[in-house]
Amino acid sequence: MTRTRLRPTIRPVTALVAALALAGALTAVPRAANAAPRPVRNPFAASPRSQGVGPLSVGPHSVGPHSVDPHNVGPHNVGPHNVDPHNVVTGSSWGYLIVDTAGGVDAFGLAKSYGTLRGRQLAGPILAMTQTPDRKGYWLVGNDGGVFSFGDAAFYGSTGAIHLNKTITGIESTPTGKGYWLVAGDGGIFAFGDAKFYGSTGGIHLNKRIVDMAATPSGKGYWLVARDGGIFAFGDAKYYGSTGAKKLNQPIVAMQETVNGTGYWLVAADGGIFGFGDAPFHGSTGGIHLVQPIVGMARVPSGDTGYWMVANDGGVFSFGSAQFEGSTAGHTVPGGVVGIAAVNG
Repeated sequence: MTRTRLRPTIRPVTALVAALALAGALTAVPRAANAAPRPVRNPFAASPRSQGVGPLSVGPHSVGPHSVDPHNVGPHNVGPHNVDPHNVVTGSSWGYLIVDTAGGVDAFGLAKSYGTLRGRQLAGPILAMTQTPDRKGYWLVGNDGGVFSFGDAAFYGSTGAIHLNKTITGIESTPTGKGYWLVAGDGGIFAFGDAKFYGSTGGIHLNKRIVDMAATPSGKGYWLVARDGGIFAFGDAKYYGSTGAKKLNQPIVAMQETVNGTGYWLVAADGGIFGFGDAPFHGSTGGIHLVQPIVGMARVPSGDTGYWMVANDGGVFSFGSAQFEGSTAGHTVPGGVVGIAAVNG
């Protein structure tokens, strides 16, 4: 989930993380093959407000011209009920992972699952996933900020054992795969490993909560997006537009940066797609009836030529060069699917 920022002068957690690392407290938890890892939580992680608020490059209501109509429907959409969950298209160069609230990870096409939390008792539902850069591992994060690592993903810290002002809504890997950011509903940013803090909205009033984040290719900035489509850019992330001042039929649920980081897509719960910067429009489900809302999107790994969307019931919709590889429609757990991540061949 293969979807805004300025620099503080102080990162309060640095000294504590360094001390804990020397003591071996933040080392990754050893995992047996095919075994689900235990969540490891850092009780000393900073609260969203303790890291300060960086100046905003854009307010929650700033809006740029949108390049697409959320009701425009492309020719390649696949409805959640016209797909066979076990159908796999052969000859594809890609695949994708679908994650649900129970921590289940289902692989399609050339994607591989490195572990799952299904059957484990969790403190709260899983809300998001991010992959390592080589796509040979991933992290899952719960709404309490508990982080679970699989494959070659190492554990660098979590907020699972501290009180949060708002629950965690997203996780994003750094370009090196040696760290990650967590974002909370109030825009509080938690940086772990080699992830650096560039700013947050944790100390200001938001009209709508933050629902997702995306990092720039350099890892020196990130975007936050709110339910109304307001975009907040931090670090070297540039503002290309938003839907913050536009009336939406359904709220924004996710975002995805383009391969060069010079644009991004926003996707709404009805599958409406809003492309900004160099993000091209390949189609949407904004004009058709969906049985369950869209919850996430992912672009094809090699570029900006296509993307997938996934609905809460596991139905997958493919557009542009993205190929349909299967879905979990009709086989999801209570709470449903929460995201999709693309994988190279």
